[in-house]
Amino acid sequence: MFKYRPNMTGSGYASDFSDSLLKDAPILILDEATSSLDTLTEKLIQESLQIAMNNRTVIVIAHRLSTILAMDKILVMENGKIIEMGNHQQLINAGGFYKTLWDAQSGHSFI
Repeated sequence: MFKYRPNMTGSGYASDFSDSLLKDAPILILDEATSSLDTLTEKLIQESLQIAMNNRTVIVIAHRLSTILAMDKILVMENGKIIEMGNHQQLINAGGFYKTLWDAQSGHSFI
């Protein structure tokens, strides 16, 4: 089991995280797994995650939307309720709350 330690460096985090993804667990739950990482380390984690997602269920909890771009299904929650559901492109096209968040995080507009 991978456990984040606050004093881990980016490369150490990526290495430990990647190793944990290679385990044979049928379900992975990642809660804000990349929230404290620099952009380069997040990219390495995303690449490992793409490989690890094959033939298993992956649940990703994230506020940074770049973390969930490649997910098959994204659930958008507000006040404990699902308010939108779809993949990234479907949610962007719907023009709802997800798109507002995406625009704010990608620098296209402000909330």
